Amino acid sequence: MKKYQLQNVTLDDEVYFPAYVVVGEDWNGFALPYFTLEQGKRLCEYLNAQKRNQWVVMNLTDQIVASPQMSRENAGDFMRTLQSKFKKQGYYLDSNGIRIKPESVTLELRFTGSESSESFYDESSDSFIIQELLEEEEYEPVEYTAEDILVDGNTLHVYPIGTSIWIWSVATQLN
Repeated sequence: MKKYQLQNVTLDDEVYFPAYVVVGEDWNGFALPYFTLEQGKRLCEYLNAQKRNQWVVMNLTDQIVASPQMSRENAGDFMRTLQSKFKKQGYYLDSNGIRIKPESVTLELRFTGSESSESFYDESSDSFIIQELLEEEEYEPVEYTAEDILVDGNTLHVYPIGTSIWIWSVATQLN
């Protein structure tokens, strides 16, 4: 059974979000967060506020988007952090489960601009809908459906927003 701990997670080392993080598990060295409804709504507010200056980090090795949309400065910092983490880990685990040398991973900053639409909570499906760049220049809504987890004997209703997809780090400080 998975164990969860309330921690602060970040995408850019500037803004931190409380989430229930899986203890002892990660995805490519990054945290696996689960957000309550309130936490998810705060995350959506942040993502929507970033729409005016939107960039993503593309992982050309896997042809995937490695980050949510963010400012150019944050995306550049994010890309450098990502490359450092892979180098420290000694490999990158691609989408087929194959270990690749960190220096072989190709990342690129891409402007996404005004093409995106809002991230929001959909009450009818009990899920968060996040517009994400899934293919080159194409946005598609990604649905993060609610799950129930057990934390300290209590059942919590949470949403795995960006879990095993986005590059979540456990924060070392608070906002």
